[in-house]
Amino acid sequence: EIIDALDNCPLQYNYWQDDSDGDGQGDECDPSPNNAAPAEDSDKDGVLDYRDNCPQVANSDQADVDNDSIGDVCDATDNRPVDSDNDGYLDLLDNCPQVSNPSQEDIDWDGIGDACDAIDDRPIDSDIDDVYDIYDNCVNTPNYDQEDTDEDGQGDACDNDIDGDGIDNDTENSYAFLNAYDASDALKDEDNDGASNLYEISQSNSPSEPNTYEALNLSRYAVVVEGKYVFSHAYGRIVIDQIYMPETNSYLRTAGSYATEVAITEQGLELVASGEEFLSTHYNDLLLPFTMIEGQAIESVSQKDYNPQFDDFSDGPIINRTQTLYFTSRGEFELNGQKYPTVTIATYNEGGFLGDQTYADGLGLVGFNGYVLTRFIPFNATDDVIEAPIKQKQDDTTNNSNTKTTSSKSGGSTDIWLLLFLCGCALTQLKRRPVN
Repeated sequence: EIIDALDNCPLQYNYWQDDSDGDGQGDECDPSPNNAAPAEDSDKDGVLDYRDNCPQVANSDQADVDNDSIGDVCDATDNRPVDSDNDGYLDLLDNCPQVSNPSQEDIDWDGIGDACDAIDDRPIDSDIDDVYDIYDNCVNTPNYDQEDTDEDGQGDACDNDIDGDGIDNDTENSYAFLNAYDASDALKDEDNDGASNLYEISQSNSPSEPNTYEALNLSRYAVVVEGKYVFSHAYGRIVIDQIYMPETNSYLRTAGSYATEVAITEQGLELVASGEEFLSTHYNDLLLPFTMIEGQAIESVSQKDYNPQFDDFSDGPIINRTQTLYFTSRGEFELNGQKYPTVTIATYNEGGFLGDQTYADGLGLVGFNGYVLTRFIPFNATDDVIEAPIKQKQDDTTNNSNTKTTSSKSGGSTDIWLLLFLCGCALTQLKRRPVN
């Protein structure tokens, strides 16, 4: 901000122009700032050293073509900005410094001019719907609105099952009572033959014409054997202690500080309590009916409230919950060389699919959401021998047995299933409260 003619250190920055010895040479460039000695002219070129851009080489003209404060006669480097391709843009600012391109066009905005850019990095819009492929949920089908009814990442315009209910659009459009945009119709039973629309279509049966299906007794899938159960998953495993409580004809399943209590009723297996230290109690929360038709979907309405023993609520609050149990299929499970028949039950709520559970005849729950029973260790084992559960003798009068099971509330992740499957610290004296 100070012109050289008035600057007491023209070759060095010194905004305050301090000159302690008053010799006209600023402190920043004065070799003796406190000694008012005459300034020197070492090269005798008529320019005092503190003003000389080549103090040891005579250059009275002080020429400095690159303006780097080093005179040309003693400057080994020409630091002038270069325009190698003579296109009017200095190399420092030129997006193609070696190729002349006065327009500096860069269509893909990658910092490399089109004249020297071998790759076009522009985002691609294959279907020309103004949504780049990297963001488009239907890359090859124009769908500017990006509608995705079932939120599966595939847009409705290219999704052959728009509502994600397991029935393809063409099939749903062929029946007046089915809607390709309504997932709830899949588990309904249009012909009242006991099997859901989804199941009948999967079996190549007409959902509008009654068929005959066998009702299965599932009580043998509800058994309990005390011991440690190891469920394995691709991401890890869970070790669960299972304890039978004869006074309430129920059982506890605990893993660390979490547990559930499940009781056997006339309807089947029901969740009684869940949540850490039994903060919540459940009523009519059906997990596994004792009788179902393969392909049947049963709607269950239950209630959940908080245990007033652990909070300030006197009676609740009560939360009404509706879920649907869908008997998807039968199969087979093998443990330690022994094979067991299985049934798989999928659970849904208002938000959609929650998860599935697989039960084996004589073993109870053997899988849920990717977790599979791989080992069983009885509590009375004296060593590390791992053996298969032994079928518990059933009561011929009630035809009911205890089982291991899980439940789910609202959500669709494995973590939620685990929480509801294991949550709550069990108290053997817990009494079930009647529904008013």
